[in-house]
Amino acid sequence: MLGSSKSLQSLSLYNAQLNRLERENKVLKYITLFLLFLMLTLLAVSSFSASWTITSAGGTVYKTDGMYWSCTLKSCAYQSRPSGWHETVRYLVYLMWMLLLGTLTLSICSLFIIIFRVTTIFAFLYMITEKDFNQQAGDL
Repeated sequence: MLGSSKSLQSLSLYNAQLNRLERENKVLKYITLFLLFLMLTLLAVSSFSASWTITSAGGTVYKTDGMYWSCTLKSCAYQSRPSGWHETVRYLVYLMWMLLLGTLTLSICSLFIIIFRVTTIFAFLYMITEKDFNQQAGDL
């Protein structure tokens, strides 16, 4: 009877570990999806490798073939370099890429940790079942 209570304790410990792993995986999944969504949104709004258009209160800014054009309702003017706002958006795009790469790296590390934990859990279960089997064989 004492062995079965130890088995129940071990099983509850195993369930607690699995629940914690599921929560960690869910958090990592949501962080990754959120960052991926933000990254794709920023890239859709301002793709600096192609042509884009941004409309603001001051008019419309175009980028075509590496040239920036600032257009209002009356005229268009060539800008030799992007404004501070464009540089901010470009910086945010780079920042989002770094966050995304960091999150993917964290997810890959988490995957290896989970693989290691699963093998540990199975080894733990094997140890429990073998002890129970040996105890039952000794009772006979």
